[in-house]
Amino acid sequence: MLYQHNRGRFEGNIKGDIGMMEELATKPQSVEEQLAPHLDDEFVLFIHSKPLLQQIKAIMENLLNFKKVSVVAVGNTKKEFIEKLSKILMTSTADVLVAPSLATKSNEQETKIDVWNNFLVNMHARINQTKNDKEKTLNCMSKMITVLEEAENYIIREKYIRMFAGYRIPSVFIFSHSQSGKLAEQVAERHPVLADLLAEHLTNSGSAIEKIKEKEDELELNKKKAEADKLMKQGQDYKESRNYAEAVACFEKAIQIMPSDPELYLESGKGFTKLKKYSRAVRRFTEAEEVAKDIPAPNMEIGNVKIIQVKEMVANGADPDGEDISKLLSEASRSFKSALDKADALKPLHDEDKTDRGAEAVSSIARSLSEHALSETLGSENAIVKEFHSMVGRSLKNKGIKDSAEISTPARITLGLVAADEGDFEGAEKLLFTAMEDKKYISDASWGLNYLGAQIRKAKMVDEAFRIYNRLLEFDPPNRAAVYFNISVAWLNKGNKVESAGNLVEAVYTDPGLPHDEMFTRNIKLMELYNELLEVFTQVKVNSKTMKPVKEPEAQSARQPEPADMHSPKPNPEFSRYKANFEKMIKGDRQKSMKVIFDFTKRERKFFESFEFFCSGLIMGVAREAFERIVNVDNPQANSFKAVIKETFEKEKNLALPSTARFQAFRAKLEEIAVSDKKLADRRLYDISVAEPGFFASVEAYESTAVMELVLDAFKRFKDVDNPKIKKFVRFLERVIERKEKYSPKAKVELPDEEKFEQLIISGKVKDATEFLRHRESESKFLDTPKMYENEAVLKFASDISRKHIDSEKAELNETAKILSAFLDNREKYIKFQGFVEAAFQAYMETMDQRKMTNSIAKAICSFPESVDKQYFYENSEMVNAALEIEKKLSGKGVGEAYR
Repeated sequence: MLYQHNRGRFEGNIKGDIGMMEELATKPQSVEEQLAPHLDDEFVLFIHSKPLLQQIKAIMENLLNFKKVSVVAVGNTKKEFIEKLSKILMTSTADVLVAPSLATKSNEQETKIDVWNNFLVNMHARINQTKNDKEKTLNCMSKMITVLEEAENYIIREKYIRMFAGYRIPSVFIFSHSQSGKLAEQVAERHPVLADLLAEHLTNSGSAIEKIKEKEDELELNKKKAEADKLMKQGQDYKESRNYAEAVACFEKAIQIMPSDPELYLESGKGFTKLKKYSRAVRRFTEAEEVAKDIPAPNMEIGNVKIIQVKEMVANGADPDGEDISKLLSEASRSFKSALDKADALKPLHDEDKTDRGAEAVSSIARSLSEHALSETLGSENAIVKEFHSMVGRSLKNKGIKDSAEISTPARITLGLVAADEGDFEGAEKLLFTAMEDKKYISDASWGLNYLGAQIRKAKMVDEAFRIYNRLLEFDPPNRAAVYFNISVAWLNKGNKVESAGNLVEAVYTDPGLPHDEMFTRNIKLMELYNELLEVFTQVKVNSKTMKPVKEPEAQSARQPEPADMHSPKPNPEFSRYKANFEKMIKGDRQKSMKVIFDFTKRERKFFESFEFFCSGLIMGVAREAFERIVNVDNPQANSFKAVIKETFEKEKNLALPSTARFQAFRAKLEEIAVSDKKLADRRLYDISVAEPGFFASVEAYESTAVMELVLDAFKRFKDVDNPKIKKFVRFLERVIERKEKYSPKAKVELPDEEKFEQLIISGKVKDATEFLRHRESESKFLDTPKMYENEAVLKFASDISRKHIDSEKAELNETAKILSAFLDNREKYIKFQGFVEAAFQAYMETMDQRKMTNSIAKAICSFPESVDKQYFYENSEMVNAALEIEKKLSGKGVGEAYR
C-alpha cells in the first residue's frame, strides 16, 4: 500500500512537471527574453545618415545592452561606400546594418527604390569580382540588414522586401519618419521598433535564408517548367499539322530544359515514330521508362513501334513468318506485357482520388492494340494476335472488371473493344454507347464505336455498320472524319460509288490530313475514288476562272425604251432554287422561314429585287409579315432588314417582268375565259394574284387588252366590298393599274432557240418542232440547259419522238430521235444531279453553313461528272464556292509541311 501511495505521488509530480514544461514551451517569450542569448553577437553599423546612426547605436548599446556594436566610417563617395562595405561582408562574420546615401542629382528622375536597386547591383558585382561564384556572393550579401526610413505604405514595403530577397537579404528594418527633432525623443520612439526587428532577425534569419533559397529554387524550376511547357505547346501544334520534324525539334529542346519530365520523352518518341526513325523513338521511350519506372506508357509505346515496323515490313513484301518479323513481335509482346503489369499495379494518387488509374491504363493499351488492326496484317488466327487479346483479357480479369453500373468508363470501353474483337457486336455496342454518355471519355468511346462499325462491316453486315455509324454521328463525336471515312468504305463495298464519294469528301473536308493516314492509303479502291474526285474538283477550279454566270443580254429595240424607273429583272436559275427552297420552308414552318429570310437579306440582298421573288406570293407575303412585326424595332439588324424590304416595295411599284412560257399560259387562259365566264375569270385573277403575283407585272399582262380590262373591271366591282381578303385583293389590283400606266412596251425581239422550240411544243406543232430541231446546228447546246431539262412539255415531246422514231427508216427522223434520246439520258443524269444540289442547298438554307453542303455536292458531281463543264454549274455561286473549298481540302491545302 505504501508503495502504491508513493508511486501515485511520484506520478503526480511528474505530471505536474510536464504540465509546467508544456506551459513554458507554449508561452510566448518577451522581446528581452528573445534578445538575451544574442547580447554578445557582433554588429557593424554602416550607416550614412548620422542622426540615424546615433539613434541605432544608442538604442543597441544603452537600452538593449548589446556588447559588440561597432561603427565604421562609410567614406565620402558611393564608390568608397561600396568598396568598404564589400570588404566587411567578405571578411567579417558580423551582421551589418546598412543604410547608404539616397541623395540623387537634381536633374535625375531617380526614385529612392531605384537608388537602392543600383546600390545592390553594384554591391553584388563588386563582391562577385572577388568570389566569382553566385552562391558565395549571395552568402556575403545575406549578412546585410538593410535599414529604411522611407517605406510609407504596404505596396512600397512589399516592393522593397521582394527586391532585397532577390539578393538573399533576410531582414529589412523599416522605420517610419520620426516626428521629433530631438535625439532623446527619436531614441525613445524607435527603441521598441528596433527591439522587435532585432528579435525577429536574430531568431528567424536562418530559416528566412532557407526560405529565400527554396523560393529561388522554386522560381528557377517554374521558369524552366514554363519554358518547357511553351516548347511542348509549340510541338503539339506542329504535330497537329503533321509537321513532325519541327514537333520533334521542340520536344528535344524541352528535354534539355526539363530532363526529368517523362511526357517530353514520350512525345519526342512518338514524333520519331512518325518520321520512321524507329531506333531513336525506342531510345526516347526507354529514357522515359528510366525517368518514370512505374508508368506503363513507355512500354506500350515501345510495343507500338515494334508493331508499326512489322506492318511496314509486311507491306513491303517481307515474310510474315520470317525471323525478323518474329523477333519484332516477341519484343512487342514483352513490352505490352510489361505495360499491362504496370497498369495492374497502378494505385490512386491520394486517398481522395477515386479514379481507377489501372483501368484507364488497361483501356489505353487495349485501344492501342486494336488500333493497329494487326489481324488484318497477320490474320485473326495468328498466334501473336491471339496472345495480345489474351493479355488484355487477363488484365481485365486481374482488375476484376466486368460489365456493371459500378465499373469506370475506361474499363467499360476496354470491355467493349474486347467484345468487338471477339465478335460480340451487341455487347460491344451496349458498352460503348453507355460509355459515350461520359463526356470526359467521349473521344475514346467514339473511337471504339468507329472500330466496332469497322469490325461489323468486315463481318459482311454492312447495313448494321451503317446503323452504328449513323447513331454515333448523332453524338457529334470528335472523330467525325474517321466515321465518314468508314461510311465511305462501306458504301464502296456495296457498290454505291456516289454515296461513297459524298462521305469521302465529307471525311477529307473535316480532316484534310486524312488521305495521308495509313488506313486511307492502304485502301486501293478508295484511293482510286479519291484521285477521281480530286481530278474533277480541280476541273471546277480551272473552269471557274472562265465560266462565269451569264448576264442576260439587253434586248435591242427600235422603239422608245422602258422608262428609267421601271424595274425589269430577268429569270435567274440560282434565285429559282432559292425560291423553291423558301416556298418549301414556308409551307413547313412559317416562323422559321421568317428568320431565314431575315438572315438572307444580309447574305443575298439581290434576291429581294429578283424576278423569282416578285413571282412568289408566298415569299412576298412572309417578307411583308416579317417587316410588319419589326417595323417599330430600332436596332442595327432590324433597320438593315427594313431598309432592304422598303427598297423591295419601292421596286414593286415599277415592275415590268419579261415574258415566260408560264405567263403566256396564264394570259391565254384568262383571255379565253374573259369572254365566256366573267365569274370564273375573277376567281382566276384572285388565285394568280395570291400564288404568282409576278404575272400581273409582266409584259404578257400589260400588253393583253383582255387581261387589263379584267383587272380594271374587277377593281371597280370589288373596291367597296367590306371583306379583308377582298380589300387586300383590291389593293393589289390598284398597284397593277398604277404600274400599267407607267409601262411603255418594247418592240418585239427575236426569241432564242429554246423559247421558239418551247412555243412550238406548247402550241401543239409537233411537226414544226421536229423540223426546227433537225435544222438547228446547235441543237445539243440549246437542249442542254436546266430550262429544257425541267420543262415537262419538252420531256413529253422528247419521250414521244424518241420512242416512235428511233428505228425509223427516214434518216432525218432517226437522227432527231437519237438527239432526243441523248437528251433524255442526259436529263436523267441532270435530275439526279439536281436532286443532290437541292439537298445541298436545303442544308445551306437551314444552317447558312457551307460545310453542310459538302456531302451532297460531292454526290452531285460524282453522279454527273460532265456537269463541271456545263455553264449552268457556275450559275450557282454558293455551290461553286463550296466546291472550291472542297478542292482545297482534297489537294491538301493547309496540311503540314511534311506532307506538301
